[in-house]
Amino acid sequence: MEPSAERRPPPARHRTRPRLVSPVQPGLPVAPSVPTWAARPLPGSGARSPVLRAGRGRLGTGKHPTAVYSSKPIRWCQSTDRVRRTKGEQHDDRHPRLHHLGMTTSNADAMVSWYRVVIGMDVVHRTDSASAGTKGAPAMKSVWVTNDEANHRLAFVEVPGFSADENKAAHRRIQHFAFAYRTLEELLGTYLRPQAQGIVPVLCTDAGAQTAFYYTDPDGNSVELHVDNFGNSWTSTECMRHSHDFAAKPIGHFVDPNKLVKAWQAGASASELSERAWRHEFIPDEPYDPSVLL
Repeated sequence: MEPSAERRPPPARHRTRPRLVSPVQPGLPVAPSVPTWAARPLPGSGARSPVLRAGRGRLGTGKHPTAVYSSKPIRWCQSTDRVRRTKGEQHDDRHPRLHHLGMTTSNADAMVSWYRVVIGMDVVHRTDSASAGTKGAPAMKSVWVTNDEANHRLAFVEVPGFSADENKAAHRRIQHFAFAYRTLEELLGTYLRPQAQGIVPVLCTDAGAQTAFYYTDPDGNSVELHVDNFGNSWTSTECMRHSHDFAAKPIGHFVDPNKLVKAWQAGASASELSERAWRHEFIPDEPYDPSVLL
């Protein structure tokens, strides 16, 4: 069967914009979509709450996470993606959500252009002096950008004279940050789109819980674009906590994105692609150097 039009990258631009934080929208139900194999009640379980606990399993191995039951009541919040296990209605305010990242740069325009092309970041506001009106403060060209409903997800502060750190691997810093897609189709679509401009990942891997492509932005920052292989953070978190496969090889199995795209266009599903990645069917012709992530 020839590839159909529905196997092409999504044409709508907003569909290819990954999120810096969880895709849960305020006001929407967030209870995880538990597969039927995980939701079956155990004998004598009564009305206790289901909790997924993964064994050796990971996506595609045939060894699924198993459902166990907790006697502790769980209430799913309608306006956030966390679970409250506090007494009564007392709020737990220790878990704010990551909102944005701020970066210094010597070329804000180049950074804005790269993030616009790769993940659809649009400029919300820019100024030649974010510190205007503050006596004694240096002028700082600043740009705020976003690709979702937040007022900004990244902030770039341009400082003239900054240079690249040639020995960054020996210094403490943020090693990488990540943006999440909802589907593998969107991740592969993003891989194909910037290729014409020479923007390609430096390393791609299927780590079981997720498939991740790592890029390097104009300032040399490591940027991860990934998709949850289970389709929800609840299940993949339990996989990372309890999977022996993940514990044995957290970086996962390296994959060639072009081989993934070819199999996807031939009709393979996301779960089939993950299974095949763990059977080493998409090994890159040129081995990756994991040190590029450092």
